[in-house]
Amino acid sequence: QKIALGALEETEGVGGTTGTVGRMLGRDDSGGHPRVEATVSGRSTRIDARISVAYPSPVAAVCDRARAHVVRQVEALTGLSVARVDVVVTALTVPGAARPAGRELE
Repeated sequence: QKIALGALEETEGVGGTTGTVGRMLGRDDSGGHPRVEATVSGRSTRIDARISVAYPSPVAAVCDRARAHVVRQVEALTGLSVARVDVVVTALTVPGAARPAGRELE
């Protein structure tokens, strides 16, 4: 799980800070950080990943890059065969969304 999590955090377009509105609506409780569950059976593993994608990145392309990087890292570092990686996008993150809107007063 830690290897897959690290691979997701290294993938461009994954993660970031979720906006307040998304958290208030209960859409993402991870603060924009990926979450991973891995199931190992013999010499094979299946990985379930929940990620946020930085807006305006293309969601499908980010998911494809994340999936491929997880497979490469897990297979290279563990010797396990990755049977599948399921990726669920839980939120779109907006750069600077955590900052209050409005102009600064001087």
